[in-house]
Formats: sequence, structure tokens, C-alpha cells
Amino acid sequence: MGAGKTTVGKILSKRLNRTFIDTDDYVVKKNNMSIKDMFDYGEEYFRKCESDTIKDVSRLQDVVISCGGGIIKKKENIDCLKENGCIVYIDRPIESILNDINVEGRPLLKSGKDNLYKLYNERRKLYELYCDYHIKNESSAEHCADDIIREMNLGKR
Repeated sequence: MGAGKTTVGKILSKRLNRTFIDTDDYVVKKNNMSIKDMFDYGEEYFRKCESDTIKDVSRLQDVVISCGGGIIKKKENIDCLKENGCIVYIDRPIESILNDINVEGRPLLKSGKDNLYKLYNERRKLYELYCDYHIKNESSAEHCADDIIREMNLGKR
């Protein structure tokens, strides 16, 4: 969270003339309840709803998908996404994330921003393992989108 997935994804979708899908928004609409309310049933309940969402959106063509950071926890999510696309790990320095992130509305940070270090350390190796492209987001979202387009050679389509 806070790496720029949604912001960069929207920029990419506009530049590439593709539909943008944010899985957090999709899971909320599909289940007709907020993520916070889903977490009230437990994280496992939310992760199941999230996996169902990944199955839906991974079948679509010509889309840019911004996934919640926890999808990495289930290999089945990765397998679904890789069937029809590729995975870009947007790697932003944790200090930058901590300066920008608003913990309100983020159930995994309800105990405070310090939990972000724990999540980062738990997930980083998985992000690196499963990504097809590892992109550093160290300046602006526009620059990060430029790097993705360049790295994936999308500008020549």
C-alpha cells in the first residue's frame, strides 16, 4: 500500500488507451460492502472475496489492473494474473510511503503505521519472486509510468 499502484495504473491506462480496474474498488462493488466491513468478518473472508475478484478481472483483455498488496499471499492469485498478463512490482521506498499514507480506512494499519514495516518485510520477497517487471517508484507517478512503458516496450504498439 502506498506504492502508487492506483495512481500509476490510471496513468498507464490513459496513456495506453486501456480500461483501468482497481481490485479494491471491484471487490467492494461485487460484494456490496466496504473492505473494512469485509475485514469485520475476518481477513480470510476478505482474501476469499479478493481471490474471486482476481479470477474475474484476470480474464479480461486490454486492461490495467491495480491489485491490493495482499493478493501476493495466495499463489492462485498470481497464477490467474499470469495466465493472461504480467505482473509489475512497483517498489517505492518505505519512508516515502510512511510520509504519504493515510491509515484511515486501511484495516491492516489500524494499529498504526509501524505495521507497514511488518507487511513490507513479509511481502517484499514474494513481490520480487512473482513479478515480471520490478520498477522503482522513487520520483513521480508519471516517471514510474514512463519506466513501465519503456521496460515493457509498450510504446511501440
